[in-house]
Order: sequence, then structure tokens, then C-alpha cells
Amino acid sequence: MVYKRFPDNPLLASDGSQRFLALAILLTRLIPVFSFALISYAAGVTAIYAWRFALATFIGMLPMTVVFAGLGNTFTLNPVLTVVAGLAILAVMVWLPWFISRRPKSRLARWLNLHQ
Repeated sequence: MVYKRFPDNPLLASDGSQRFLALAILLTRLIPVFSFALISYAAGVTAIYAWRFALATFIGMLPMTVVFAGLGNTFTLNPVLTVVAGLAILAVMVWLPWFISRRPKSRLARWLNLHQ
């Protein structure tokens, strides 16, 4: 196992932050630029629990699945609403990592065990 070879790495250690790993998977699933296969392979070498991986994957893929599934029909009915919804999701995906990096002592960062 990889985590046995690198026991000091907080992402690979068996006692690593499960919240952080789940959030990392959730956020990378939200961003359609990342390859889902590479995310899955990377998660496979960490110590994340399978149920957390599955839940983060499900929640992370759900918004884009809804947007893509409804895009064809909704775009013909109301293109402005479709574009606004897509832009709102994109804005949250950009804002959230920026917010956490600028406020390491925020409630969200503490909940994710990211504070120093």
C-alpha cells in the first residue's frame, strides 16, 4: 500500500483527514476539467473510506449531471436561465477554494480541519 510507504504524508496516512479527502474529491468532481478517472486513481492511493468517496463523488457529480441533462431541453425553452445556472455553479466552484485559501481560520476551514 502507498500509505504504508509514506506514513508521514497527511493525505496518504491511514489516520489522515477524512473530511479533507472527501472535500478534495467533491471539489474536483465539481470541476469538469479534471479527468474523473485520474481523480479516482488518486483517491485509490489515499486512505479515504469507500463510503466517503462514493458520497463525495455522488454529490460532486450531481450538479453538473443535472445541468448537462437539462441543458438540451431547457436551453430551447429558456436559454437565459440555463446560462445563468451554469454561471452560478461555475462561480461557486471558483469562489469556494479562493475563500478557503484567503480565510484559513474560517468556520469552513475549521470544519475541514485545514487550520494551522
